[in-house]
Amino acid sequence: YFYPTYISPLFRRLFPLRSNTDYNSTSPYSSLLPQKKTRIGSLDTFRGFALCIMIFVNYGGGDYWFFNHSHWNGLTVADLVFPWFIWIMGTSIGLSLDSTVKRNKEDSRYPENHKRLGYWRADLCYKVIRRSVMLFLLGFLFVNNAYDLSHARISGVLQRFGVSYLVVGLTVIL
Repeated sequence: YFYPTYISPLFRRLFPLRSNTDYNSTSPYSSLLPQKKTRIGSLDTFRGFALCIMIFVNYGGGDYWFFNHSHWNGLTVADLVFPWFIWIMGTSIGLSLDSTVKRNKEDSRYPENHKRLGYWRADLCYKVIRRSVMLFLLGFLFVNNAYDLSHARISGVLQRFGVSYLVVGLTVIL
């Protein structure tokens, strides 16, 4: 099952073949193949575990002492949820943006690619900055009363996620 090279890319997308091995790798349309995205099972499992613990912490956790935050000194499971999510986010950003940067570097060799060399970096920086600002603003609006900003709190959880995302994202890209 091999499509001739004169069949349009739109036709290939509408009527795909059964697997990627059915395509001719020397075809000019081989770049249109849907690439199989692999997920890291351990990271997904850890994310699910952290989310489960977060739900327990937020809703009382059955009155177990280790699901309560420590008052000043000490460390409980509840105190580890935020650092776990920051670590998961940083790892995911590093893996995602690193693969995007590598993919764009490889694709920039072809003249038919609409992204010129250097343009994809600016595009990724814009996306990271935009997502960081959105996280910061959403956290600011959810935590604070929109009508009375005299007692506004800036340092919330989503704001910290936004700042962390900005620092890690720009570090990986640049």
